Amino acid sequence: MQSADSGLAAKLRRITWTKLLRRAKRLVSREAEERIFRISAAEGKEFDLIPEFRMDCRDDMAKYVTQPGESRDTVLADWSKRLDRGEHVLTRMEEGLLVTYGWIVERQKSCFLNDVDQSYEFPDGTAVIYDFFTVPEFRNREFYFQLLIHSVRTAAEFPGTEWIYLAALADDPVPLWSVERLGTEHCESLFYRRVLWFRKKWRTRP
Repeated sequence: MQSADSGLAAKLRRITWTKLLRRAKRLVSREAEERIFRISAAEGKEFDLIPEFRMDCRDDMAKYVTQPGESRDTVLADWSKRLDRGEHVLTRMEEGLLVTYGWIVERQKSCFLNDVDQSYEFPDGTAVIYDFFTVPEFRNREFYFQLLIHSVRTAAEFPGTEWIYLAALADDPVPLWSVERLGTEHCESLFYRRVLWFRKKWRTRP
């Protein structure tokens, strides 16, 4: 079991000058591009399931190490609500800790994308995968891409699923590269720009 002191030390190591400067810059201006991707359920069924991942395991969730600025009680309460409303979580344990997870919504009509302050409408028969995370100390093991493969295959097996949708920020290279490597179709890009109090939102198709 990880001690409170070692957990705090791990969190402090993740706070870098780059992150602090990025947060300061966002107070003055911010730009974001969120890219929407999809893959058909037929294609998703060609991927392999990876046995190291488990679905809807609350014991795994309880072993999550919170990140800087997070409240453990708040995070676990939010995850519990997601499960209660029928969403699914995929988890992977290493060294007694939850090191990577991702969420699936079996059927979704629309969603709101906070980074670009816009909503997006999905076609009928859509499953959505979202909110993937890997603990920084384990990001050199391809867990993210493996989770992506496993999530797409899992979502493709839900009855009535025709499409699996997911999104990635253009300035977040690892998720973006992983999603593109999967062979997904880039459907649309949603943009947001703010300079002081001036805001602009738009979208384009590739």
